[in-house]
Amino acid sequence: MRVSRFAQTCCCGFVAVTTVVAAEGCDRSAADASAARATEATRTPRPIRVLIHSGLKGLRVRADRGGDILDASTQQTLLTLSPRTWAPLACGESGVWTIAGREFSADDLLIRSSSADPIWALTATDPDDSVPLRLPGRVWLDGGDGGAALINELDLEEYVACVAAREVRADFHAEAFAAQTILCRTFALCQMRARETQRYDVIASEGSQVYAGLDDGPAGRKAREAALRTRGLVCVAARDGREDIFPTYYSAACGGASQSAWEFVPSEKVQPLRGLVTCDYCRIAPEGVYRWGPVEVDETAVREALVRRYPELPALGRLKSVEVRSRTELGRPLSLVLTDEAGRSANVLAEHLRLAVGSRLMRSTDCQIRLDGHLLRFDAGQGFGHGLGLCQWGMQGQALSGHKAADILRYYFPESSLVRAY
Repeated sequence: MRVSRFAQTCCCGFVAVTTVVAAEGCDRSAADASAARATEATRTPRPIRVLIHSGLKGLRVRADRGGDILDASTQQTLLTLSPRTWAPLACGESGVWTIAGREFSADDLLIRSSSADPIWALTATDPDDSVPLRLPGRVWLDGGDGGAALINELDLEEYVACVAAREVRADFHAEAFAAQTILCRTFALCQMRARETQRYDVIASEGSQVYAGLDDGPAGRKAREAALRTRGLVCVAARDGREDIFPTYYSAACGGASQSAWEFVPSEKVQPLRGLVTCDYCRIAPEGVYRWGPVEVDETAVREALVRRYPELPALGRLKSVEVRSRTELGRPLSLVLTDEAGRSANVLAEHLRLAVGSRLMRSTDCQIRLDGHLLRFDAGQGFGHGLGLCQWGMQGQALSGHKAADILRYYFPESSLVRAY
């Protein structure tokens, strides 16, 4: 996708701050709403670009009331989509596409619905292996010899609602949903600013925020209500003499206290990311989230996963020892030394090990790590996720205790405040 296609200017540079929101809640007054509407047209951010998949060799698309597949550069219609009919696409070499059995040359494609309906996309080779995504806004296919990138360009507020519906459970409190939408919006704007000149802003997985298109279920309805209620609200903190947005990290459960992002992102040394926030609220999390383990993983599989994910690491043979090299202020393992039977060693961040092992197995770095023969064993685990920023189960616990969204956000991000960005 070429950046020049986007005519609108992103407001996340950062926008002029309008209203500071009181800690008692996030609802707008009538005067605020009127003022916001008066200036909204000039401050609304550009659409966000979400990378759904990359390296696609093929997929299927459809539009409920029909649509078109166009050459994105010339706007020439290559194929008209019949209503409710799947059209197969394949990405070949040098900009050659096979669409419904016919070959076309185009760098990128635009899939457009003839109505306001979303585009359905099915990316699995076997349709039975995947649930189709309902993608609002515009859908692009960015071609390349390594396969196609599926990019969804949509309104930021719609994106916020879609993400909130996936990031928290449907039974979470309304104030937890409100806090989550503010988190999602602030984080998205940070990413949009950082990736302004690149082909996409965020990815659809946990690497950014989980996005899977529209959700019409209970979580989707609650998320849309929360996004509407908090429209334009973002978290800000003092930075270089002015208020600015910052990356509002969050994880499922901190396990007792949040980690400091300063140790991982030195460039983001704003006070709200200092961490070390004590949290007893996530005790309500289900089994395997607040406390977990033991978990055992074959050490060979771990070594192979580490090299695949971090190819700059030296290849090691069968491990002889795994030792903690350094710890965070709260005592979590920060870096490890892996030594093989030949005496070769590699320094690995504990968080990198967690991602290589798999976040559903090694649920946090707040655990005991030891080598037991051929097995890498994780015991006494606390929390689920990286533990930076806000604790989502803690957010739910606070909401159930009567705390408002603004209070919750200020608790996990000390010295932050809420402002209306647009």
